[in-house]
Order: sequence, then C-alpha cells, then structure tokens
Amino acid sequence: LRDRQAVERQLGTAWKTRRGQSDSMATKIARAKTTYERLLKRGSFEDELANLLRVRNVLVSQQVPVGRYNLDLAISPLRVAVEICTARPRPDSGSAARERLEEILDGGWSVLVIFIDHGGRWNPSGIADRVVAFLDEVRRQPTTRRQYGMIGRYGQSIATSSKHLPR
Repeated sequence: LRDRQAVERQLGTAWKTRRGQSDSMATKIARAKTTYERLLKRGSFEDELANLLRVRNVLVSQQVPVGRYNLDLAISPLRVAVEICTARPRPDSGSAARERLEEILDGGWSVLVIFIDHGGRWNPSGIADRVVAFLDEVRRQPTTRRQYGMIGRYGQSIATSSKHLPR
C-alpha cells in the first residue's frame, strides 16, 4: 500500500479535472452492467444474507442492474429487490435516495430495505426469515408488487418516512 501523499501526488490532477463533471445516462447504465458482470461492490452483509436465502431455496442474484442502479440482492422471478443500508440516513441524502427508490419501483420491482449499523450486531437468520415472509406476501398478494418495506438489523419492522429511505 502506498501512503496517502503519494496517492494524492499521482492522482490529484485527475481528481481535480473530474470534479464537478457528471456522467451520461448511458455511461451510468454501462457502469451498472459492469458492476453486475464482475460482482463488484458487494458487502459482507450482502454476501451472508444471500447465502442464507439460498439455504432457504430462494433464487437470489447480487448486484443486478436496474437502469443506472444495482440492486444489492434481487429475487428476479418475483421482481423483489433487497437493499442493505449500513449507514444511518443523512438529511442531505433524501432526494437521491428517493430518486433511486422511485426508479427501482417504476422498473416494476418491490423493495425491502434493511438498515444495519456497519460494524454493529445483527440477526442474519431473523432477517432472512423476514425476507422470505416478504417474498411470500408478494407471491400471495399481487397488490404488494411495486411497494416497499423496511426492517432493522434484528428483523423488526421500521415505520416508513421520507427520512428513512435507502441510500
């Protein structure tokens, strides 16, 4: 590993040049596809929950692209997305989170958001059980499609409000 100053010397000009620029939608969509193909940006919580769902006979994929975004976990036959948030929502992230959620919902997906404090304790088995219950509800009740729910690190329900939207 290199020290921070060496990295800044090597990359500082590129960072300054790039700052303030935004990518085209085509570039963002291509990036999402690459993330899926290479299974980039997977977290340990995501991997563990995916494995627990597979043990429960759930066909789950990771980092599935939906437009310019990647779903942490996707149960494609039912079009259910599971998004794992490991940081507390910030007041300044509300509009971006809302835009992301709306795009996923508009894509025909139902969304279950799981809030886990990064580095904190969590109940992966209890969460996996709640995900399976959510899948069963979507399967039984077509009206729950394109809806979202939220649970905490122990599998408990969380009231939905604009300040508790996914990243």
